Amino acid sequence: MALDGSAFVIGGGSGIGKATAIAFAKEGAKGLLVADLDLDAATKVAEESKVVATHPGFIVKAIQIDVALPGSVKDATSTMVKSFGRIDYCVNGAGITSPLPTPITKIEYEQFRKVQDVNVNGTFLVLNTVSAAMATQEPRVNDINQPQRGTSRGSIVNVASILSFKALSLTASYTTSKHAVLGLTRAAALDNTQNGIRVNCVCPSWVDTPMTQRACDSTPGFDRLVRSQLPLGRMGTPEEIADAILFLSSSKASFITGNLATFAVTSECQGRGIGSQLLEYCLEISDMARLPCWLIVFPASYQLYLRFGFEKVDHRDIDLNHWDSYKLRGYGIYHNYAMVRRPR
Repeated sequence: MALDGSAFVIGGGSGIGKATAIAFAKEGAKGLLVADLDLDAATKVAEESKVVATHPGFIVKAIQIDVALPGSVKDATSTMVKSFGRIDYCVNGAGITSPLPTPITKIEYEQFRKVQDVNVNGTFLVLNTVSAAMATQEPRVNDINQPQRGTSRGSIVNVASILSFKALSLTASYTTSKHAVLGLTRAAALDNTQNGIRVNCVCPSWVDTPMTQRACDSTPGFDRLVRSQLPLGRMGTPEEIADAILFLSSSKASFITGNLATFAVTSECQGRGIGSQLLEYCLEISDMARLPCWLIVFPASYQLYLRFGFEKVDHRDIDLNHWDSYKLRGYGIYHNYAMVRRPR
């Protein structure tokens, strides 16, 4: 992947943000600003990034940011531009949740507001401020070897959640905020097409981060419940989500904007729940764009897709070279999964 520009990672002091900051350094970023409310944590990540950086002229800085405060977001963005000249990649991974699972009747307004201030208002402020900064930049060629990929002034990736699509009991504050992040991503992606800026988000299921660990610690048996709902029988790692974020940031994703990348959501074999909701969402987008809809699915859920007008695709009819960039061969995807297509 071509990632030789400068990255602005917000919420980079821990969890997915930390993994993303370090991954940018490993993959050749020339500049990196690690921003977090916890300045000590951001500084430690900056030092770790130096150790693994591969760009010979790599420069990294750390800064404190409170995404709920407009002035703080503006100052951090200005520091990024002054330090590195431009923002090629921005990742907003700053987010909080309620301290304890709480029913809607027991949620204090101040606690609800606090979650929205960080997760919703913070996402808006980052999109608003960073988009404005990127819009003034000179466009860069996405791939000098493939000029048909066009140019870009920058890429923004928000970290949302699988709860951007559905609700989970006792999480009204967090679920509300992540639904909003999805809406902001879609709107910003459309608004920024004229600026040559791509905006996407990742929507992970359960990931082994400090925030998830706190939730498990506060509710006995919660970790076992979570793992029982995941197809792979384990939570994702921050590094696995960082891989997707870097892909969306890179020139490999030059034709992707407004995309919502989901991860290991739940067992589709049930034919209900999140799997069905995501299917309906994919169909909605397919209908709006008047494009065919292709999906890679668990074979056990094949009948569900037939009911929505899909047809099974013979693997022999697929141009395997096209899928090599997604490394599907390496994961044995052609043997363990089925591919279906809904024609237009």
